[in-house]
Amino acid sequence: GIRPDVDGLTIDPAFPAAWDKVELERKWRNAVYDIKIRRTGKYSLKLDGKEIKGKKLPLPEKNSCHVIEVEF
Repeated sequence: GIRPDVDGLTIDPAFPAAWDKVELERKWRNAVYDIKIRRTGKYSLKLDGKEIKGKKLPLPEKNSCHVIEVEF
């Protein structure tokens, strides 16, 4: 799932096996995230095209928009 925390937004996808991809918009802490999740068999997380280590996005700047790409 997608879980907010005090120090970031954790993205750990879990959806039905029949789904190959999901796209959604998430608003959190005055920021907008365009999130694209694809099932590939290997986890990766990108914030605005830059690889993020782990599963947690850093805190956003106020009134910002971001593109999140997740593979798992």
